[in-house]
Amino acid sequence: MYDIHVMKAQELIRRLKKYARKNDLSLVMEPGQGDHVKIWLDGQMSVLPGKRGEIPLGTFRAICKQLGVDHKELS
Repeated sequence: MYDIHVMKAQELIRRLKKYARKNDLSLVMEPGQGDHVKIWLDGQMSVLPGKRGEIPLGTFRAICKQLGVDHKELS
């Protein structure tokens, strides 16, 4: 039904790191409020939800849009 599968925050971080290395982009992470994580990818910022549970599909796509990444490249 979906073209991507839902993943946990740690998996998304791992894929973003791989994407940044592959495309020679800077990736900076810092703690946010609670267990959230702020991520800057080549100057664009997004906040990832806590480490527990899976990231909903809409949230995943919104994070990708905020970071300027095609969501299909991370799936």
